[in-house]
Amino acid sequence: MAYWCRKALVIRVESPRGEFTRTIDTPFARVGSHRRADVRVEGVPARAYYFHGTETGIFCLPLCADMPGRGWVDEDEAIRCGDSRLWVSFGDQSPLLPHASELDAKLPYGSEVPLWELRHEGRVLARRWQRRPLTLIGRARECHLRIGLPAVSDAHAVSYWDGRHAWIVDLCSTNGTRKKGIRFHAARIRPGRQVALAGVELYFREVARAANGRVPSGDFELGPLPQGERTAASEEPVAEADNNASGPLFGSGSSSVEEDDLADRLAAWEARLLRFE
Repeated sequence: MAYWCRKALVIRVESPRGEFTRTIDTPFARVGSHRRADVRVEGVPARAYYFHGTETGIFCLPLCADMPGRGWVDEDEAIRCGDSRLWVSFGDQSPLLPHASELDAKLPYGSEVPLWELRHEGRVLARRWQRRPLTLIGRARECHLRIGLPAVSDAHAVSYWDGRHAWIVDLCSTNGTRKKGIRFHAARIRPGRQVALAGVELYFREVARAANGRVPSGDFELGPLPQGERTAASEEPVAEADNNASGPLFGSGSSSVEEDDLADRLAAWEARLLRFE
């Protein structure tokens, strides 16, 4: 599979239990105590770090509050991970070049970025511009896009925008991330396509210029959203979600529900579950 760059990562781990080195044949690596982590480290959270390689450098994104090291990696400096230390470099031993901006810093208004829609059961719940090239999605407070569903993992996935293409990388989430119903680790998402994250669909509507509206600045800025808009029947079918969401939290979706009541419940759902910082 072709990724956003052709770099492999090498991670050396030094801990009281010993020392080992892992070569990851992808430009990304997920580190933690989770059994499916690319580099498994004992005594730390299931999802501790996400390392993202580009053609010229490696960016470190902590996945929980007590992990340091956010920013571009210096291959000569260790990153603390519990009682262990990590050294990260490229597999081809190419140098890590300095960068002017952080991958999770906001792009200026007017930049061309993905316009995403969050959907449930064929109904548009919100539209957001992705203004951070590397955006953390999940239930935890540290996430840039916070979705408060119990079925969503604390750090569920990352979305990466390289200026031309959008990528979703699953972070060993409990209920998985799916494209066309198939669980994946990493996938490129084209406009007009979507992925399912534990009951919520993230639909890539188009590439658009992020505009400065009358809303607080956020990682996913609020875009135009007609109340109660339904997705077109010709669009890609929605993959089955991991959890069986039902009851008053989501609304019944029945045509007998009054439109005003449905709009109120959708607004309450978004206020409760979607938090953008």
